[in-house]
Amino acid sequence: MQRGGSRGEEEGGELLMRASNINMATKKLTTGLAGLAVAAHPHHTLGVLYGKILRCLQKMPPDASYRKYTEQIITEKYNFVKILRLFGWWDSQTPDPILGAKLPSRGDVLKRAFYFHNVEKKTVATSAAATVQEVLRFWETARIPTMTAKSAVRKVEVLFKDWKALVKSKGRATNKTKEEEFQEALCDLFDVAHADAMTLMTIPADREFLAAQREKGRQGIMQGADRVLERRVQRREMTVAAEKRSREASTSQLDERAVLASSSSSSSSSVESSPARGGAAATAEPTGASPPKRRARGPQVVLSQELASALDWTGVSDRKALCIVAATASSLGHNPQELILNAESIRQARAGYRSQLAADKIR
Repeated sequence: MQRGGSRGEEEGGELLMRASNINMATKKLTTGLAGLAVAAHPHHTLGVLYGKILRCLQKMPPDASYRKYTEQIITEKYNFVKILRLFGWWDSQTPDPILGAKLPSRGDVLKRAFYFHNVEKKTVATSAAATVQEVLRFWETARIPTMTAKSAVRKVEVLFKDWKALVKSKGRATNKTKEEEFQEALCDLFDVAHADAMTLMTIPADREFLAAQREKGRQGIMQGADRVLERRVQRREMTVAAEKRSREASTSQLDERAVLASSSSSSSSSVESSPARGGAAATAEPTGASPPKRRARGPQVVLSQELASALDWTGVSDRKALCIVAATASSLGHNPQELILNAESIRQARAGYRSQLAADKIR
C-alpha cells in the first residue's frame, strides 16, 4: 500500500536523503598535513581559482598549445565545481536567520528553506512560510510594498520544486543549460515586491533602490535608519490616529443628540386627563405600584424612496441616517415618537427600495 502524497515527492525525498547521507559520509575532517586546515568553503574557493586561471588563459594567443589543453581541462573542472555547488546546497542550510545589507537573494531563500525542511523536519509548505516571514521583514525595513504572504510562499515552493527537478535530471547533457541558468539566478533578487510597488512608493530613493536590487548582482545596500524620515512617519501615524479619534467622537456626539431630541419630544407631550362623572374634572391618582408603560412608536413611515436613494448615494450608515432623520424631523416640528424611527426599520426600508429598484431594472 502506498502512503499519502505523490510518487514524485517520495522519489525526490529519497534522492535528497541519499545526497545528504553521501555528503555526510564523505565530509573531510582533516587534511593529514600539519598546519594545513580543511577548507571551509572548497567549492567557492575552487570556483574563484578556476575563474582566475581561465581569465589568464584568455590573454594568451588562441593557437597556443598550452592554452588549448589547459583551458579544456580547467573548463571541465570548473563546470564540475559549478554542478557540485548547485546540488550541494542541500547541505548548505544554516540555522542563522537571513542577514545582510541587501534584499534576500534566491540562494538565501533556498538555503533557509532547506534548513527548515531538512533540520527542523518541516513540510515544504511550512518551511516556505517560515522563510517568507524572514524575507518580508527585510522588505518592510526597506519600506517597499510587498505581495501577500500567500503569494510569496508559492514563489518559494516553486523555487524548491525547480531545484528538485534539476536534482532528478542531474548529469543529463540536455539539462546542462538549465543547470547553468539556475546557478546564475541564485544570486539574483528574490522579488516579492507588489505589482504596483514603483507607483505606491512616494520616496524616489526607495524606487531607485528597488530598481538597483533587481539588476544583476543586486546593486546598492541598505544603510542606517533615516532619522528624519522616521520622525516624519511617526508624525504621520500620530495625525492619522488623531483623525480617527475625532471621527469616533463626532459619531458619538451625533448619537447623543439624536437620543436627546427623541427624549425631549416625548417629554413635551401633554398627559390627557379623563373626565369624571357629574361633569367635574377628576385628577389622576399616581399608582406608584406599577411602572409607567412605554409608549409605542407611531405608525407613520418617514423614509421615502427618494430619501433612501439619497442616503445610499451619500454612503451614510443606518445609525448615522437615524440621527440625521430624527434631528431633521424634530427641527421641522414633527414628533419623532409618531414616526417609525430606528436603525432596523431604516435598514429594512433601504433594502426594500434596493430590491425594488433592481427588479425594475431587470424588467
